[in-house]
Order: sequence, then C-alpha cells, then structure tokens
Amino acid sequence: LLGTCRRRTACLGTWPADARAEDFGRPLKAAAAMLATTLPVAATASAPPCAGRGSRSVVQAIRDEFREIATCADDIEAAAAFVSAEDIARYWERLADTELYASGRSISALGSRGKQAIALRVAQLMQDMDLMKAGEVGIDEWVHYMLLARSGFAARQVNVLLDRALQKNRSILHELQRMFDAADITKSGVLSFAEIVSMYSRKLWHLRPSRTGPAKPLTEEELVEGSPEEFAREVIQAMDINGDERVSYPEFMAYSLGRRKHEVLLHLYDLSNGTAKNISPWLLGRELEGVWHTGVVVYGKEYYYSKDTVYADAGDTSFGQPTRIVHLGYTLWR
Repeated sequence: LLGTCRRRTACLGTWPADARAEDFGRPLKAAAAMLATTLPVAATASAPPCAGRGSRSVVQAIRDEFREIATCADDIEAAAAFVSAEDIARYWERLADTELYASGRSISALGSRGKQAIALRVAQLMQDMDLMKAGEVGIDEWVHYMLLARSGFAARQVNVLLDRALQKNRSILHELQRMFDAADITKSGVLSFAEIVSMYSRKLWHLRPSRTGPAKPLTEEELVEGSPEEFAREVIQAMDINGDERVSYPEFMAYSLGRRKHEVLLHLYDLSNGTAKNISPWLLGRELEGVWHTGVVVYGKEYYYSKDTVYADAGDTSFGQPTRIVHLGYTLWR
C-alpha cells in the first residue's frame, strides 16, 4: 500500500476556526522560561517513511506516519511539510480499501457513504489539529495531537494556552517537543524517574520546578552540588497529575505553558452526627456508616448542592467540620 502511494497536493481550503478561549495567563512567557532552563539538545535525525520500526521513539513513529501520508518511501526528498484534509482522507480511504481487500470483500464496498463518513471525520480532526488555522497541518501539530490523543488527556487544558503562545512564537511547539523527546531515553513516550535523573546528571536540564509559580533555573553551582534524584523528584511532584510517578507529554506541556496542578478533595459530612451508625442495625437490620452530605473542594472553595450549586470557603460551611476527607486527584483548570 505505502509503496504505491503518491504525494497529494490538492487542498480542500481553510477550515473555519473555533472561537478563541479566554487567556488564562501568559503561556508564552511560561514556556520560554521552561526552555531557558534547558541546555540546547541536538535534534534527533529523522528516519525515512516506512523505515524499520526497531528502536524508534513514540514521537518518531508518529512523525513517520505523518510522512507516510505525505509521501512514499521512494520519494523521500519530496516529502511535504504539511498535509491537507484531502491528503488525510485519501490515505484513510486507501487503508480502508486495504482492510476490505484483506477481509475478502470488494474494495468498492466502501462506497460513497463510507467516503462521506471519512470526509466528515477528517474535517473534525482538522478542527482539533490545525493549531495554526492554516487549513493544513504541519508535523509538529500532528505529533502534538497524536500524543494528547494517545494519553486520553483533555486537549483543551493544553491547547487554550498553546494557541496564545503560538501567536507570538510559532516555533514554541517544536522546541518543547524536542525537549521532551530528548529526555525520553527509553523511547516509551513518558518520562520515568530514572530518565529525568539522567537529564540532570548529564546537565541537560536546569529546571527547578515550582508547584505554584514560574519555574526558575538552577545555577551551575546548584546543579553541580545538588542531587539529580532530588531534582527529578521535584519535577515529578510538580508535573505528575495522575499519580503514576512519571511525566507524560500532556503533563509536560501543561506545566511548560504555565498550568499548575491543584489538589481536589471530597469532604464528607455525617448529617446524623454518628446516630445513624448506632440505630441503623435496629431499624434496618444492617449498619449504616452515616447519612452523608458531600462537597467538592478545589482552589480553596467548597462546592456543594443546596437547592442549587453553591460554594463557600473550604471547611467553613454550615455543616461544620467534615467527618472524612478523600483525595480525588488533581486538576489543571483554573
């Protein structure tokens, strides 16, 4: 299939852009500060389309897929810098035809309705992927979208800030991706504790992460005298959202663009003040731990339902002190 592909140059035109979200801060400044804490890293050489998959990183595999859409293996020099909606749609149609052929069905079984479904999905994809609003997608936008989609991360948490940053510095996405890929020593698509330690041991990162404000660079003296393990531990504490002790691409991008994680708690109040536990065996034949009212706590406020959704200062509601507090995780929204 890939050996017979041809470069497509036609474009369906510019897709209408979504309304811009409000500015949540200064993402360009935050990202620039992040990059300033890192020593220059040589760009990884690009593998040709359809090359052996062997030791490619996740990012490199995604880049190769982009090139497979744009060109074929015997036309590497003509590889396109961008792909249009039509390029992607025709590529998907070829893949669908191949699947139909492999299953013993007629290639024509895809039909006009199948092609219309592909065209619609590609149009939706371009809306999400085309960060430059150019009607076509570059390789950095492709990599960014695919890594967000691969993780299941809410893309808007990153893209609201990235959109603003790209308006001022169109190379910021490429630089952040290069920084992440250079640290991904094991080619897994996420940064482990050991990989981050390696970046500090090799003096490639100067980042002193902050969980509340802008990141500040470590001085050369601090980097030499400090512990790479401690630096790596601080990075994970600042960036890790889901608690797996690693840093994924979306977590890395969100932090780099200025977002900071905030803990989310659940306050549980026993409205019976312990009475339910004492009398429920007599009334119901089984013990109830309590009659619960709950409130969600984030950003110092407690949100709960009382005929309508209301909020108050955390722990300062009319229900008194919570009977139990449960850690739910972290959020990046503000």
